[in-house]
Amino acid sequence: MQHELCLSGRFQGVVAESWTKLKTRVENATTSHERTLISFEIEQFASAFMYGNSQREAELREAERLDVERREAERREAERLEAKRREATEQLEVEAERLDAERALIKKKLSDTANLDTTKCQPVVSTDCMRELLMQRLRIVQEAFLRTNPPSKLQPIRELVAIGNEIRAASTSEKLQQAWQVLNAWQQRHLPQ
Repeated sequence: MQHELCLSGRFQGVVAESWTKLKTRVENATTSHERTLISFEIEQFASAFMYGNSQREAELREAERLDVERREAERREAERLEAKRREATEQLEVEAERLDAERALIKKKLSDTANLDTTKCQPVVSTDCMRELLMQRLRIVQEAFLRTNPPSKLQPIRELVAIGNEIRAASTSEKLQQAWQVLNAWQQRHLPQ
């Protein structure tokens, strides 16, 4: 029977699967009653697949067509999900690179302003020059802090405002140096390197 099904081109898909199951059941049957029941099923199988039951064949072809369509839809969905995953990964990589560049720029600005270089200040306006440099550094530190998106901004911002007021009120280079140290301490607490 299998040979005839192969010759007719019908031994594939559901037909081959059904035949294999019947053959396995015959081989494993232990009683004559089981073999009788299986032989009845083999006759039904033969009438359905061997002798041209066109309705059954049409049903099988339709089932196979639906199975192929289902597998194709699953393949397309898997490809769509993979493309979406790749796109999300690429976006994350681009965002990570942008954040790394932004952090590097902030670190550079912070390191540029970390040491007060008052050698450029003329002696007569040294205090005003130091004050201006400190205010610039305060602004850079504040921007860096806000970019970290902290959970609570209120208290640290109040502290920065107080430091700014201290810088503005400083009338001597010693008081500006103290304000500089306070700003350094604040930076170390809130912007760990």
